[in-house]
Amino acid sequence: MRRRKRHNTAAGIVTAMIMLSIAVIVSAVLLLVKNEKKSKAIAEADSYETYEHETRTEKILKNDGYSKENTDVYPEVKTKKNSETKTVKAENVKTILLDAGHGFGDPGTSSDFLGCSEKDVTIRMAKLLKAELESRGYVVDLTHDGETFPSEQEIIGMADERKLSYKAEKFETNRVFSAYERTIYANVLNAENKYSLFVSLHVNALEKGNASGFQLDYCCENAYSPASKVAAESIKNSLESNFPDTRMKYKEDTYDDAFIVTKYSEMPSLLLEMGYATDEGDAAKLNDAGWCKLFIKAVADGIEAGI
Repeated sequence: MRRRKRHNTAAGIVTAMIMLSIAVIVSAVLLLVKNEKKSKAIAEADSYETYEHETRTEKILKNDGYSKENTDVYPEVKTKKNSETKTVKAENVKTILLDAGHGFGDPGTSSDFLGCSEKDVTIRMAKLLKAELESRGYVVDLTHDGETFPSEQEIIGMADERKLSYKAEKFETNRVFSAYERTIYANVLNAENKYSLFVSLHVNALEKGNASGFQLDYCCENAYSPASKVAAESIKNSLESNFPDTRMKYKEDTYDDAFIVTKYSEMPSLLLEMGYATDEGDAAKLNDAGWCKLFIKAVADGIEAGI
């Protein structure tokens, strides 16, 4: 009888230990399941918050362009942006508008010497001049960035909204962003920013014979002629001082003879030919980074002294 009692006691201890182990394992499994559900819930919450933020951000970004999204969804963002713009204007920071001549479906002139189209040179130089002027504290805009431009319908719509005058028959229909379209768009931008000067950059060419050097034109028969003249003469003097061996052709054009970008623009304006694509020496300079840097600095010096 004593032996059987000892055996039963040992069996009970073993059974108890097995039950305890099972209980520990079940508790651990339940804890893991609970933590996994909690982690999943947190992950889903984070995912939703991120999605909501991205969706809201996308709406805000769309409202910065010509989107027809409802801008009242996040009025605080719109108000903040407008107030920041007004703060810049209130400080009387001088603003410049640069136009890279030609572009897109209108390549401009070219030559074997230049090795590229005029539009490639003008957008490169416009961006260099923008950077130089901005380093001096100016606010600088471009009529286009070489990648995109507003359509004819968009320009007309913006001009109508601001009650600006234009001649619809002068707009191109093949989406080349012509000189006239760029000028009316410049007037649209000017209605908001009140530019101190509008500069259109170009490369010259000659079909017969040979010529080299700079050419600077402004319209001397419109409401902005006095300010245009001061700026043009200042840039002329700076270029002549920095490049004394380079020919400078300076023209005060009548309204009928003036370039589109100078006679139709509603702000002080001028057109600058940076050299001749048809001249080997000029073309080489326009392709030389060192020379371009000196040229851009000279133009910026002239602008700074003339406005």
